[in-house]
Amino acid sequence: MSIFNPRKLILILEDLQQELRRWSSRASEMLETANHTQRLSQEQADREHHRASVMIDRAIEDRYAVNDMQEEVNSLLSNCHEAKQQAHRTLDEVNRSWNEANKTQNSWHEQLNYALQWLASAEQRVAQAEAELKTAREHLSYAEQELASARRALQNCRNSAYSYTDHEGRTRHYVPDCSGYEEAVRRAEEEVLHAQRRVEVAIEELKAAIAEQERAKRRVQCCQTAVGHAERAINLAEQTKERANMAVNAAERSLEHAEAAKRTVLIADEKATEEENEADMMMHDVQEAQSFTYEAQFQLRHADRLEESAQRLVVITQDELTRRIDRLYEFNRPDLKASFFIGRID
Repeated sequence: MSIFNPRKLILILEDLQQELRRWSSRASEMLETANHTQRLSQEQADREHHRASVMIDRAIEDRYAVNDMQEEVNSLLSNCHEAKQQAHRTLDEVNRSWNEANKTQNSWHEQLNYALQWLASAEQRVAQAEAELKTAREHLSYAEQELASARRALQNCRNSAYSYTDHEGRTRHYVPDCSGYEEAVRRAEEEVLHAQRRVEVAIEELKAAIAEQERAKRRVQCCQTAVGHAERAINLAEQTKERANMAVNAAERSLEHAEAAKRTVLIADEKATEEENEADMMMHDVQEAQSFTYEAQFQLRHADRLEESAQRLVVITQDELTRRIDRLYEFNRPDLKASFFIGRID
């Protein structure tokens, strides 16, 4: 069969039509697939952009939180340092107070010993004064008895005077010599006065001794009270010292915790920086992906226009091929002229 055979041309053109239809279908499908892929890519890019925005917002929030924590931890560190210094100052003051309390207690113990010695001396003085007063009163009583006896003897001597008549008939008076008795009375009176003075002196001494004893007792009581206060002050100072040591330990532990928190905040700051960098990188990648997506969308729109133009050309080509095939079918109808012409061609 010759290449000018209409039936062969018809088959070729019909195959071309089929190929154009297949191409048109494949082009439409591929474009639809491309549009679908573009939509998915755009949606994915939008989701990634949203995720990147959320990540950036979270990184910003974390940065603010880390900055707040840094300020808080720095303030806490400053307070802990100040608390530690104050605790050590307080402990030093408590130690000084404790030393002063011990010195005061030792001083009052010494004063108490002096007061007890004074009280013992005062009590001995009182005892001696009481003994002296007793002796003086006994001596006064004896002196008074002697005086009374001397006075009776003097009175008896004076009463022994009498009158008589002598041989001449004259009245005579006999007056005994009582000067010795008078001297005895005088000496007895002096002894009584001396004993009375001794009693008065003994009484004054006893009063003075009792007054001194009372002063010594008050001094002992005062020293005992002061010793008790000093002991309570020492106990209080020891308790305060224990609390001050506890405060120092607590301040040091708080400072250690604050320093650990500072290290944790520094790690958090590094993590926040890493998070910010990752968020920025993610946003940069997303923006690049969006840029590629926008470029792909632009190219896809251009492809849409080209495909639309190509489809129009396909339609035109299909119409032209159909027309030519119809003409070939008409040309290929079996009539005499055609048979003769075809025979001549063969």
